[in-house]
Amino acid sequence: MFTASKPPQAPVAQPFPEPTVGTAPSGKLSPDIGLTPSTERKRKIQQLSEQPKIHSFTAGSNPSSPQGEAPVTCIQRFKQSSTVEKIQRELRRKKQARYRKKQSDHMMNLEKENEQLQQEVERLKRRRFSTTMAFPPRENLWSAALEYFRLFRHGLQEPEMMSLLSEEDKIQSRVQMAFFQSTMAPDVVFNADQGIDKMIQYWNFLSYAFKDMEIELKRMMQENEDSLVATSVTSVTISEQTLLAVFPHLSNEDTPELDETKVLLRQALVNQRITMLGSIRFEWDAINGQVTSVSIESDMLTPMLHLLGNLEDVSRVFADALLSLDFQWRPGANETSVSHQ
Repeated sequence: MFTASKPPQAPVAQPFPEPTVGTAPSGKLSPDIGLTPSTERKRKIQQLSEQPKIHSFTAGSNPSSPQGEAPVTCIQRFKQSSTVEKIQRELRRKKQARYRKKQSDHMMNLEKENEQLQQEVERLKRRRFSTTMAFPPRENLWSAALEYFRLFRHGLQEPEMMSLLSEEDKIQSRVQMAFFQSTMAPDVVFNADQGIDKMIQYWNFLSYAFKDMEIELKRMMQENEDSLVATSVTSVTISEQTLLAVFPHLSNEDTPELDETKVLLRQALVNQRITMLGSIRFEWDAINGQVTSVSIESDMLTPMLHLLGNLEDVSRVFADALLSLDFQWRPGANETSVSHQ
């Protein structure tokens, strides 16, 4: 026989002991009740860190400067700023001075190099002329014609004026004389005259009358085995010296007063540069290897007609001129002679 067992009874909860309430020395409740010592220290540290820091400033002091440093006044700041500006200006001045010196040195170097180049060019020219004189071109009609235009492109360097010539012109004059002697036959026919001396006189006259003469070779065409014709362009400037040498009747000093027509003609001609088309015909002696004939002519009528405007004035200008309209020398056309002839 079984007996019923009693159900287990739940344990009776015991009440927690009430905390003791302490009092602060002042009689108030202490805020530290129930706090551990470590928690209390953390709270105090946090309170101290949250308190604002108060700095004391004096008049004229810099709030951002650390406590105890001397205050910076406005005058001191102005002086510091002025000193910085002076230093910057001095640096700029020195920089500009260095730049100007660099530019000046560069220009001086360029001038020296230019002078050296000019001296080198002159040296090479003299060497070229000397080589030409020492090794004349191969003797044939074509080479003789080409050398003629090369040597007399700017006229003749007068041997009589050798003492007044530059070193280059002296060499040029000797080369020209050597060309006459080696390439031209002694009895060479030159225009209406004959002989090397007549050819030299002609070139002397042209070189005296026209200081800036230039003869340019355009082309050469061989007519037959022993002759060729070269086409040329001759440019000259009519100067006061040209009027005296070529057209002395337009400014005859024996006449007290020139008539109005001559004055107008002189004014129309002086300082005018004209260009003439022309040709030179060479004949060759193949047996002796020399030029036997040279015929020169240039069309002076066309540019003079362009300057003066009518044939009547052209005829008046060339009536007693020492050059003809085909650029031929006429030494007996006027009683007035040029001193160098």
